[in-house]
Amino acid sequence: MKLITTFILTIYTSISLACTCDMVPIEDEIRETDYIVLVQIVELLDTKEEREDYYFSKPDQSYRVKVKILKTFKGEFQTEQIVELGSDFSSCDIYYIENNEYLLFLIKEGDKYITKHCSYSEHVDNAEENIKAVEAELNQ
Repeated sequence: MKLITTFILTIYTSISLACTCDMVPIEDEIRETDYIVLVQIVELLDTKEEREDYYFSKPDQSYRVKVKILKTFKGEFQTEQIVELGSDFSSCDIYYIENNEYLLFLIKEGDKYITKHCSYSEHVDNAEENIKAVEAELNQ
């Protein structure tokens, strides 16, 4: 009985930690988002201990980062501007890798910017279609 209870709790915990999203069409997301940018990660801000202990042993990745703005599709950022991105540490947050590039849909909470959950934010290697959609929607 103890083994069955442990198994059920393990499965329940795994399911409750997963990020689930109801995605809206990208055109709606573009209209509803104040900041859409292409960035390069220039610094990981989470400590080495945080990255090893709390993020499922991903020491080369971080939730909180400094980014260099490569291109602003929507919002008030300047090219080459350095911006700090915060996190609310949810299972829907992106794990960033230093020197990698990302398309990000951002919101501002207080004085910090964070990536919108359940948006079309992603690593640039997977973002070609979304970048085209952003450009098409904003150039109408």
